[in-house]
Amino acid sequence: IIYNKIISSIKPLEAFYTYINPQLIDIIQYVRSTLKKPVIVNNWHSGGTYTLRGFRPKNTTIGAKLSLHKTGQAIDFNVEGMLDIEVKAFVIQHQEELYKLGARRMESQQYSTTWCHLDLKPVKGYENKIYVFNP
Repeated sequence: IIYNKIISSIKPLEAFYTYINPQLIDIIQYVRSTLKKPVIVNNWHSGGTYTLRGFRPKNTTIGAKLSLHKTGQAIDFNVEGMLDIEVKAFVIQHQEELYKLGARRMESQQYSTTWCHLDLKPVKGYENKIYVFNP
């Protein structure tokens, strides 16, 4: 969830939880264990190109200036063997459970066409369900 260049600067490593909200770990674990499929957030450690789909440093040019990734409140991911639209359908199908774990919003298919974005930002009037938004 955190790129290795950032991890190496975290002292002690337990401070990891100041970079990423632990609710995101619970959300991703729920998706993984319910679907019984690997979930890919970052894959730099295995030679992949995903590096900043969890926590993003404040000085990164990737994403929006006020991105929730920069406060450890958002995550982008894929599920192995599933299209992103299938993952988003799963999120809607399981939105009550995911809401209990802290998920509040999901980017619409129009903006995140090859991944699923979930974040923890509350939306008034959307209690117990995931708000689908256009960034």
